[in-house]
Amino acid sequence: MAAPKGKIAASTQNQALNALVFLYKQVLGREELALENIARAKRPEHLPTVFDRSEIKRLFMHLEDTSKLVAALLYGAGLRLLECLRLRIQDIEFERSQIVVHNGKGAKDRVTLLPPDLDGVGNTCFSPKIPPSTRARARPGVITSVSRPSNAL
Repeated sequence: MAAPKGKIAASTQNQALNALVFLYKQVLGREELALENIARAKRPEHLPTVFDRSEIKRLFMHLEDTSKLVAALLYGAGLRLLECLRLRIQDIEFERSQIVVHNGKGAKDRVTLLPPDLDGVGNTCFSPKIPPSTRARARPGVITSVSRPSNAL
């Protein structure tokens, strides 16, 4: 097309060409449109950025807790960000080392593998943040201790 080189994206150029073809054929009713000497724009090919194992280990050393778990699921299980953030504990099948992703891309469900490094994650990350001494005494819906502020009357 007659666009300055490198100034317009290939998809924009192709959309403009398709609009002209539609105008000539559907609106003006002219079938004799000569497209032989019009070349479609090609999208540039980019190589993906891939980290090696040592770079991944260094990256994960700087992450903690939830952000480390999310990054590990994104990298190890191939989850998309929103899929990972919507993940619930009942979606992880630890016995089968599988993760069930509901309403993923295209509103489809899919099953992916739980990375071997995260196989024991259920015991550590998803356990309640209650100290073990309190957990033994606690009953659902019952407050076991109440601390009063030091300035209470």
